[in-house]
Amino acid sequence: MIGEVFGRNLYNKGTPLVCLHGFVGCGFDFSIVADALKIESPLLAPNFPDYTATPSTSDDPWASTLDNLHSFIQEQVGDRKCILIGYSMGGRIALQYALKLQDRLNGLVLVGATPGIEDSQNRLKRLADDNERSTKLITQPIGSFLKEWLNQPVLKSQETIPEPYQTNMLEARHSMRPKSLAYYLEALGTGSMPSAWECLVKIKLPTLLITGEEDLKFTAIAEKMQRLISDCDHNVIKQAGHAACFEQPTEFASCIKRFIETIDN
Repeated sequence: MIGEVFGRNLYNKGTPLVCLHGFVGCGFDFSIVADALKIESPLLAPNFPDYTATPSTSDDPWASTLDNLHSFIQEQVGDRKCILIGYSMGGRIALQYALKLQDRLNGLVLVGATPGIEDSQNRLKRLADDNERSTKLITQPIGSFLKEWLNQPVLKSQETIPEPYQTNMLEARHSMRPKSLAYYLEALGTGSMPSAWECLVKIKLPTLLITGEEDLKFTAIAEKMQRLISDCDHNVIKQAGHAACFEQPTEFASCIKRFIETIDN
C-alpha cells in the first residue's frame, strides 16, 4: 500500500515531518513544501496510498490503512515522535491515526481536511457519488477522468500551483492506475469514512488546521473543528483554495515553522 517515499534531511535530528498526500496525489507532491521549508527537520512523504500499484484489498480498509501507516512511522521514525501532516484525503487519514495513536505524535497538521459527514443520509449520498466516479475511472481514459476531477470548483485553484511543480504533479497523475484510484476512492472516501466529529474532544496534542481563504467549505469545517479540539489553531492562507499547502507554499511553510517552534518551546 505504501510505495515510493519522497524524503529530505532524513538523517537530521529535528522533529520528523510525515506528510500524507490527497486523492490522485503522490509523496513527491510535497517537494514544493520541502523546498519552501528550508529547515533541517527530516521530511518523509510516502505514496500512501500508492495509486501506481495494484491495491491490497481488505475487509476493513480504514483499519488496514492505519496499521500500514503505523508500521511506516515505526520503521522510518523509530522511537522519535513526529508531526503528522495530511492534505485532504491524507488529512482524513492523519486525523484517524491521531485518534488511534496520538501518543506517537508531537503534533498534527490538517490541510483542507474533514472529520467526515455527520448525517447518515448525506454520507450515503457521498458514497453513491464516489461509486459513480469510480465506475468512470475504469471505463474512461485516465486523462478524461483527471480533467473532470481537477475541474471541480474545489480543486480549480490548483491551476495556481507554481511551476515546475504543477506540471510535475500533472505528469505523475497520468501514470496512476485507474483501478487503484477507483478502489481507494470507494474504500477511503468521505462516504465510507466513519464520522469523527464526536471524537475530536479526545485529541490532546497540538493541532494546526490550515485552509485557503477561497475554500469556504473547508474553512467553515475547520472553524467548527477548532472549537472541539482543546489545543488547536486555525490558519487561513490568503489567495489560496483547497490545496493551500501547494498553492501558497511559502506562507504554508511559515505556518509550519511557527507550529514547530511552538511545540519545541
